Amino acid sequence: MQSKRTEVDESTDRAVSPVIGVILMVAITVILAAVIAAFVLDIGQSQSSPVNAVVSVDVSGSGDTAEAKFTVTDMGNAEEFEIRGDAEALGGSGDGVIELGSLTQTGSSQTITAGDSNTGEFNSSASGEYDLSVVAIDGDDESTVATFTVDMD
Repeated sequence: MQSKRTEVDESTDRAVSPVIGVILMVAITVILAAVIAAFVLDIGQSQSSPVNAVVSVDVSGSGDTAEAKFTVTDMGNAEEFEIRGDAEALGGSGDGVIELGSLTQTGSSQTITAGDSNTGEFNSSASGEYDLSVVAIDGDDESTVATFTVDMD
Protein backbone atom coordinates (compact mmCIF):
# COMPACT_ATOMS: atom_id res chain seq x y z
CA MET A 1 0.00 0.00 0.00
CA GLN A 2 1.14 3.36 -0.81
CA SER A 3 0.92 6.33 1.54
CA LYS A 4 -1.19 9.21 0.42
CA ARG A 5 0.87 11.71 2.37
CA THR A 6 2.99 13.99 0.30
CA GLU A 7 6.18 15.38 1.61
CA VAL A 8 6.44 19.14 1.76
CA ASP A 9 9.72 20.89 1.08
CA GLU A 10 10.31 23.02 4.19
CA SER A 11 12.72 25.39 2.44
CA THR A 12 9.87 26.87 0.39
CA ASP A 13 7.59 27.41 3.39
CA ARG A 14 9.88 29.80 5.26
CA ALA A 15 9.10 33.51 4.91
CA VAL A 16 12.67 34.67 5.64
CA SER A 17 15.85 32.67 5.43
CA PRO A 18 17.71 32.15 8.70
CA VAL A 19 20.70 34.24 7.51
CA ILE A 20 18.57 37.28 6.67
CA GLY A 21 16.68 36.88 9.94
CA VAL A 22 19.92 36.97 11.94
CA ILE A 23 21.16 40.03 10.02
CA LEU A 24 17.89 41.87 10.68
CA MET A 25 17.97 41.04 14.40
CA VAL A 26 21.57 42.26 14.72
CA ALA A 27 20.74 45.49 12.86
CA ILE A 28 17.71 46.18 15.06
CA THR A 29 19.79 45.50 18.19
CA VAL A 30 22.55 47.89 17.08
CA ILE A 31 20.08 50.67 16.24
CA LEU A 32 18.24 50.21 19.53
CA ALA A 33 21.54 50.30 21.47
CA ALA A 34 22.56 53.53 19.67
CA VAL A 35 19.25 55.22 20.48
CA ILE A 36 19.43 54.20 24.15
CA ALA A 37 23.07 55.35 24.38
CA ALA A 38 22.15 58.72 22.88
CA PHE A 39 19.50 59.29 25.54
CA VAL A 40 21.61 58.01 28.43
CA LEU A 41 24.78 59.92 27.44
CA ASP A 42 22.81 63.02 26.36
CA ILE A 43 24.60 63.13 23.01
CA GLY A 44 23.73 66.12 20.87
CA GLN A 45 22.54 68.32 23.70
CA SER A 46 25.97 69.65 24.66
CA GLN A 47 26.23 72.02 21.71
CA SER A 48 25.64 75.65 22.54
CA SER A 49 23.88 78.07 20.28
CA PRO A 50 25.98 80.60 18.38
CA VAL A 51 26.26 84.15 19.61
CA ASN A 52 23.84 86.30 17.65
CA ALA A 53 24.06 90.07 17.76
CA VAL A 54 24.10 92.90 15.24
CA VAL A 55 26.55 95.81 15.39
CA SER A 56 26.77 98.56 12.79
CA VAL A 57 30.12 100.22 12.12
CA ASP A 58 30.54 103.72 10.65
CA VAL A 59 34.18 104.47 9.72
CA SER A 60 35.30 107.98 8.83
CA GLY A 61 38.61 109.79 8.34
CA SER A 62 42.04 108.26 7.98
CA GLY A 63 45.42 108.43 9.66
CA ASP A 64 45.36 110.73 12.70
CA THR A 65 41.67 111.48 12.13
CA ALA A 66 40.51 107.87 11.76
CA GLU A 67 37.34 107.22 13.70
CA ALA A 68 34.89 104.33 13.95
CA LYS A 69 31.50 104.47 15.64
CA PHE A 70 30.01 101.16 16.79
CA THR A 71 26.28 100.90 17.50
CA VAL A 72 24.44 97.82 18.78
CA THR A 73 21.32 97.37 16.66
CA ASP A 74 20.44 94.02 18.28
CA MET A 75 22.13 92.77 21.46
CA GLY A 76 20.93 89.20 20.93
CA ASN A 77 22.57 86.89 23.48
CA ALA A 78 25.95 88.69 23.49
CA GLU A 79 27.44 89.71 26.84
CA GLU A 80 30.27 91.87 25.47
CA PHE A 81 32.00 92.99 22.28
CA GLU A 82 35.63 93.35 21.17
CA ILE A 83 37.47 94.71 18.15
CA ARG A 84 40.06 92.23 16.94
CA GLY A 85 42.73 92.51 14.31
CA ASP A 86 46.31 93.53 13.66
CA ALA A 87 48.08 94.45 16.91
CA GLU A 88 49.88 97.31 15.11
CA ALA A 89 46.57 99.04 14.36
CA LEU A 90 44.91 98.36 17.71
CA GLY A 91 46.10 99.62 21.06
CA GLY A 92 45.35 98.30 24.51
CA SER A 93 47.56 95.52 25.75
CA GLY A 94 49.26 95.06 22.38
CA ASP A 95 47.45 91.79 21.62
CA GLY A 96 45.29 93.17 18.83
CA VAL A 97 42.14 93.58 20.93
CA ILE A 98 40.11 96.60 22.02
CA GLU A 99 37.23 95.91 24.40
CA LEU A 100 34.02 97.76 23.60
CA GLY A 101 32.84 98.11 27.18
CA SER A 102 30.18 100.72 26.42
CA LEU A 103 28.21 98.37 24.19
CA THR A 104 25.96 96.85 26.83
CA GLN A 105 22.48 97.04 25.34
CA THR A 106 20.60 97.57 22.09
CA GLY A 107 21.03 101.18 20.96
CA SER A 108 24.28 101.81 22.86
CA SER A 109 27.27 103.10 20.93
CA GLN A 110 30.99 103.70 21.35
CA THR A 111 33.48 105.64 19.23
CA ILE A 112 37.13 104.68 18.80
CA THR A 113 39.51 107.29 17.41
CA ALA A 114 43.16 107.49 16.39
CA GLY A 115 45.39 108.29 19.30
CA ASP A 116 47.75 106.79 21.82
CA SER A 117 47.81 103.02 21.31
CA ASN A 118 47.97 102.46 25.08
CA THR A 119 44.48 103.87 25.70
CA GLY A 120 42.39 101.45 23.65
CA GLU A 121 42.34 103.58 20.51
CA PHE A 122 43.56 103.08 16.98
CA ASN A 123 47.33 103.41 16.93
CA SER A 124 48.02 106.74 15.17
CA SER A 125 51.62 105.71 14.50
CA ALA A 126 50.45 102.72 12.43
CA SER A 127 50.33 103.06 8.65
CA GLY A 128 48.35 101.20 6.01
CA GLU A 129 44.86 99.77 5.76
CA TYR A 130 43.77 97.27 8.36
CA ASP A 131 40.87 94.82 8.20
CA LEU A 132 39.36 94.51 11.66
CA SER A 133 36.46 92.53 13.15
CA VAL A 134 33.85 93.12 15.81
CA VAL A 135 33.39 89.95 17.86
CA ALA A 136 30.34 89.25 20.05
CA ILE A 137 31.09 87.16 23.13
CA ASP A 138 28.75 85.06 25.28
CA GLY A 139 30.74 83.12 27.89
CA ASP A 140 33.10 80.84 25.97
CA ASP A 141 31.22 81.27 22.68
CA GLU A 142 32.02 84.03 20.22
CA SER A 143 31.02 85.09 16.71
CA THR A 144 32.24 87.76 14.33
CA VAL A 145 29.31 90.16 13.86
CA ALA A 146 30.93 92.89 11.73
CA THR A 147 34.07 93.54 9.73
CA PHE A 148 35.45 96.89 8.64
CA THR A 149 38.58 98.51 7.23
CA VAL A 150 40.38 101.45 8.80
CA ASP A 151 42.92 103.48 6.81
CA MET A 152 45.79 104.68 9.01
CA ASP A 153 47.68 106.50 6.22
